[in-house]
Amino acid sequence: MDMPHASPVAEGALWNSRTPQVSERAAQEPQVPLETHVALSQAQAQAQGPTTPGTSASGSGVFEPLKGQARTKLIELYYLDEAGFAPTLPVGYTWAREGVRAIVPYEAPEGRRVNAIGALAPFGDVGDEPRLAYATRCTSFKGQDVLEFIWKQVGRMSTPVGEVPEGFERARRCVVVLDNYSPHHGKEIKEYSGALEAAGIELFYLPPYSPELNLIEPMWRHIKHEDMPVRSHSTAEELKAAVDTVLGNKATALRTLRTLRTLRLPLRATLTAPVAPAIPPACAHNANSLSEAA
Repeated sequence: MDMPHASPVAEGALWNSRTPQVSERAAQEPQVPLETHVALSQAQAQAQGPTTPGTSASGSGVFEPLKGQARTKLIELYYLDEAGFAPTLPVGYTWAREGVRAIVPYEAPEGRRVNAIGALAPFGDVGDEPRLAYATRCTSFKGQDVLEFIWKQVGRMSTPVGEVPEGFERARRCVVVLDNYSPHHGKEIKEYSGALEAAGIELFYLPPYSPELNLIEPMWRHIKHEDMPVRSHSTAEELKAAVDTVLGNKATALRTLRTLRTLRLPLRATLTAPVAPAIPPACAHNANSLSEAA
């Protein structure tokens, strides 16, 4: 049998079988850029020059110092987001006997959706343990609803929205990370921005199109695809009860187990980090993030 012709190797060169060999044609083809959320190309990074937290093009650099301060118990850090649940939930896979087609009943979503708002403190709250605050309803969450949720459920203020008791001082400021969904920065939020600041509650807005920075997102996905075995519900009340049950289980697991493994969050969220440098003022970061979203 004829042996394949071996390419000559330059004198003194070492052959490494693990070194990938690139053909001449492949070397001449233009390089496809990486997705922007993975990395910027070298040319883009050089053109932009050095960046600082809160002023970078993506704005993502500011959140590492935030997480560092949360880990060292300097602040309470919450990740807030909403999620919607349809009567028939996504079906990725199922089991059935061989030769038998699996059937999942379908329920039309009109007027029977359930909406949830949640705030996850993965690094611990005032009790130094992870916490999940949540609320569900069969209607949408408007600006006033979001404001009340942040004030009472996240900030744990017992007074009416906007009323800060005289001499009140929060032990650790409460930082809430949220996206640029319009109710998150509408007139209600702007009107009470001073009261939120006086109550020690600070809002940090995510850069546009960056859900991967919100640590509550994996929890929503896991709930929808894994935690609700009944995939179809005939009434909104039945669906709401199922959503309330799974969210209650998540909140209880956080309080009792004191672990993030039940939420299937990225491992890097549980790693210990050194004390982070001071973060920039929220107003400067938010102005940048909201202007990008406009």
